[in-house]
Amino acid sequence: MKMKKRLLQRTALLATLLAVSLAGLRAQEPKPRTLGGFVTQGSVTAGYRFADVKGREEEYQTLFNLRDGFRLMDFNLLGRAETKGTRFADDYSLTLGGLGGDPFPGGQFSVRKSGLYDLRVSYRQSYYVWNRDDSAPLPSGFRGLTTNHDCNTVRKFGSANFNIKATDSLRFGAEFYRGTRNGLSFTTRTIDYFNAPSAWGSFARANPYYVEAPINEEANRFTGSVDYTRKRWTADRKSTRLNSSHVALSRMP
Repeated sequence: MKMKKRLLQRTALLATLLAVSLAGLRAQEPKPRTLGGFVTQGSVTAGYRFADVKGREEEYQTLFNLRDGFRLMDFNLLGRAETKGTRFADDYSLTLGGLGGDPFPGGQFSVRKSGLYDLRVSYRQSYYVWNRDDSAPLPSGFRGLTTNHDCNTVRKFGSANFNIKATDSLRFGAEFYRGTRNGLSFTTRTIDYFNAPSAWGSFARANPYYVEAPINEEANRFTGSVDYTRKRWTADRKSTRLNSSHVALSRMP
């Protein structure tokens, strides 16, 4: 009875979403709006994912890692200055995708002023699950813990790149990059020690134990550059790099 009720609710929700989508297709494309002196337009795509897993859920997450719930599949926002030379920026853009249940969400924001600067900020995540059934029969026919290394982690990557044009021949650049990995890692170990007698091996193999290891890693990288050319910058002119500095910092527990 409950399954039938859930099915009817989901069917009604899908019908509602389909009706809204068809209504949007019939509507005329809206004209760009002016916000803060920028002609702005954008689009958004959202939805809801249903995930009913029959069987071992950890295996499903290992293979697909697609969770149910509301999703922001795609978001785009673009803007350009009405009159060039009168605003702090000529154009900007914001893009997002895969938010709310996808294993690889991300986005980027960029803003630039022609002949002056260019700024780009990016972010993305990567969810990773690996979990095998340690209670499954082994080739030997026995059941029990294996040496599988199970883990449930998320990696995050962020970067900011800034370039500025000082003169027609000189440019400066700076970049910051940050990467992290957090979560839990699981494995099995046996009771062993140096110079253990051979008779100890049978006992150690028969008595493995489970180890849970928290993961908390991060790394930061800073990069700076100076580019110079004897003549004016053009689209196809190669530059002579005078100086470049690179600093990387990392921390692990």
